[in-house]
Amino acid sequence: MSEQPLTPELEKLLQDVKRGGLAFRRIEAAQKIGGLGKSHPRLVEALLRAAETDVSEEVRKAAAGALQTPVHVEMLEKNPGLIELAKVEEVEILKPSVWGLISFALSIISILIIYADVFFITAGPTGVDAGPSLDISPLFCVSFLLSLAGLVFGIIGVRQYGRVKTFSRLGLLFNGLIILGSLFLSMAIRFYIT
Repeated sequence: MSEQPLTPELEKLLQDVKRGGLAFRRIEAAQKIGGLGKSHPRLVEALLRAAETDVSEEVRKAAAGALQTPVHVEMLEKNPGLIELAKVEEVEILKPSVWGLISFALSIISILIIYADVFFITAGPTGVDAGPSLDISPLFCVSFLLSLAGLVFGIIGVRQYGRVKTFSRLGLLFNGLIILGSLFLSMAIRFYIT
């Protein structure tokens, strides 16, 4: 006898317990699975994996608690092979964080704006009266604001669960350097004026 397919609602709970983003979502999914009136081998397997391997201690406790409910205990007694199946590493191809990609893209755009700003400043008029401009240009302000937004998106991307964090970290690094450089440059201009 083949196992019954999961309903879309149960499939969503299964996915949430596996990789539901933030820990509170995985805890909520584990608790909902624990409160079900009927068990399923895939649900029990997901709870076993979460109880053993989740990065959050609270999620591991919620999954272990859900496994103690009578319907899931009965499913484990009927299918003792689920414990061994849950120990097998589940290979999952992780996708990059969209927030991290946005953060990285904003850092690249900010760098291009800074280069354009420097080009316009250096390519300006070179007459006798034209000295170095000590005003902060609008492009400089736009670059700073984009980097600030990129920093926020990078933080969100780094905190995402189940996503590749490379672009998030690069976005944090580049945007952080741009912001620090902008602050340093604006303070240097203020000291130069006084």
